[in-house]
Amino acid sequence: MIKCKNCGFEFDSNYCPECGQSSNEGRYNFKHLVKDILDVFFKFKETVFPTIHKLINAPAETTHDFLNGKRVHLFNPLKYVFFLALINSFLILQFKLLDAYLKSHDIVSQSITKFYTSNISIIDMLCIPLMSFISFIFFKFKKYNYSEHVILNCYLNGNIYIFGIILSIIQLFFRQNFNLIILTNEYFNYFSILYMVIVYMYFFSEKNPVGFLRASTALLLNYIIYGFILGYFSEYFTGKN
Repeated sequence: MIKCKNCGFEFDSNYCPECGQSSNEGRYNFKHLVKDILDVFFKFKETVFPTIHKLINAPAETTHDFLNGKRVHLFNPLKYVFFLALINSFLILQFKLLDAYLKSHDIVSQSITKFYTSNISIIDMLCIPLMSFISFIFFKFKKYNYSEHVILNCYLNGNIYIFGIILSIIQLFFRQNFNLIILTNEYFNYFSILYMVIVYMYFFSEKNPVGFLRASTALLLNYIIYGFILGYFSEYFTGKN
């Protein structure tokens, strides 16, 4: 009989029937390390890339699949948005793609940019609860709970970060042209809003003028409140310094 090192259950097979751990688990060594690294890479590859492909092609349908329980082959939405936000933030900070706003004569733009770049990951993550609350209010009649709105907006923002990553890579070729950086960022913001409006319309089955107006109002309100909060805290914290 073998005593499981994980749960203490005694058994006589290759795997513990109580907790599932292998009976061959010895001291952690280099072989285990290589196996764990490969497992992380291949399991990550097996879930992230298919999820990206599905979400880019059918964001509303894929989110519905997750909410309806089809989750085995989909990457966790919270990890999804966090992972892509980190890549997006890395590119922006590493290659100083927001320095164009620091060179601006607009003091407000300088203040907000300094605050944003200093807290970019936290700020990006905090926008999701706000967006989810607003979409929950505007589409409350659709009977989705707040948590389900969070899932929707995690996947949706993850897609926006993918587009942002592509934009950042393109901007590397003209990062010294500050005017072009600002211009492409402005058009990207317009594109992002329009993209999210369309996804909302499909997700909530509101593919009509009323649905367009409702989704547009919700997202514009989110941007206004988000901008106000960002402006307030940037002035508060930069003012203290």
